[in-house]
Amino acid sequence: MSATAAKSTRPRSIAPAPEDDDMPVPREAEEVQAPQTQDRPAEAEIAIVAYQIFEERGCEHGHDLEHWLAAEERIRAARNNP
Repeated sequence: MSATAAKSTRPRSIAPAPEDDDMPVPREAEEVQAPQTQDRPAEAEIAIVAYQIFEERGCEHGHDLEHWLAAEERIRAARNNP
């Protein structure tokens, strides 16, 4: 069987793969991050403190959200009590 014959038996519901030029380009991370305000610390700052909390609590996995929220609270408390 020739390559042309095999190609013609392909189901019509399968679309060819898009070209690289047709793929959407993701926005930069800075564009999608929430703005930093007095009440909302920057994500990078929260991530650093959350990792410190993770280490303080014995590097036990599975508490990501708990560590993240604790980090936000710790940063807010530090800002409110200089």
